[in-house]
Amino acid sequence: MKVICLSVISALSLGLAFQASAEQGGAALTLAADRKYCGTLARTYQSLVPVTQLMVGTEALLLSGCDTNPRATIVGLKKKFADQHMDLPQDPASASKAGQ
Repeated sequence: MKVICLSVISALSLGLAFQASAEQGGAALTLAADRKYCGTLARTYQSLVPVTQLMVGTEALLLSGCDTNPRATIVGLKKKFADQHMDLPQDPASASKAGQ
């Protein structure tokens, strides 16, 4: 009975370890996709803002946040797009989910 109980506990432990590593791999893919979309938003915003309109320091800081905090930067950039009444570029992650 002890052997069976030990085997079940070992199997559960291994299963949880594999699940945790799979979730970390998925999080890394999500982070990479967020960084890519954030970069697309930043480049598009920079190209659409008129040259005569100077960027303030907070905007420059926001545009540089794609590597360190892409999700928060995406939220900030989406607000900037809305404030300027500009259309957002397509998010490749949402486009691939819609195609499935």
